Amino acid sequence: MRKTLTSNVFVHTLLFTFLLTLTACEKVETGSEGKDSTTTEISSDDIDNNKDDDEDKGDDTGTNDNGGTGDDNNDEGGTQEPDNTGYHTGDIVSVSEFLKKDIRCQVWVVGRIVGDCTRNKKYAEFDAPFTHSQAVLIADRPNEKDIEKTVAICLTTNKGMRNTLNLADNSENYNQYVAVFGFRDSYLGICGIKHPDGYKFPVNIK
Repeated sequence: MRKTLTSNVFVHTLLFTFLLTLTACEKVETGSEGKDSTTTEISSDDIDNNKDDDEDKGDDTGTNDNGGTGDDNNDEGGTQEPDNTGYHTGDIVSVSEFLKKDIRCQVWVVGRIVGDCTRNKKYAEFDAPFTHSQAVLIADRPNEKDIEKTVAICLTTNKGMRNTLNLADNSENYNQYVAVFGFRDSYLGICGIKHPDGYKFPVNIK
């Protein structure tokens, strides 16, 4: 009888230890999910599931640019390496955060359309009339005119995006919010998104 009780206590102790270990492992796994890098007050509902269809993409070089190549330091169109800076694919970031952080995954960058550009940053336009449809410049502040505080968004790889966003044909877009999905890259001599994989416009800032 005493041997049976001792055996039962031993079994229950083992089960209890196993359950404690399992619970601890679950806490470690769920607790390491990473930070929420959302720094804008835009609702994620405004941009989820708004990537453009592939059929809308094309080699649309236009007439007032150099085929969308720009003054680039990296011709690979963004790195595919895993991000080790705490960001996750699909995070929403502001322009200033996109400029300062070494983000290596695809994120949504949200900003105001404050200008356009072609060839390189020397050709940036911040005042109407706007004449370039190759790229738009987005910033956190309305009426921003400092090129180093903007992100250049390439429009030449997506006809629908180009037709909708470029200031040469849509001057009313000036100072309007847009969300663009893609990798952080060098474009037109500044920080930008050379190969955007999606966009949301207009964006409702709450």
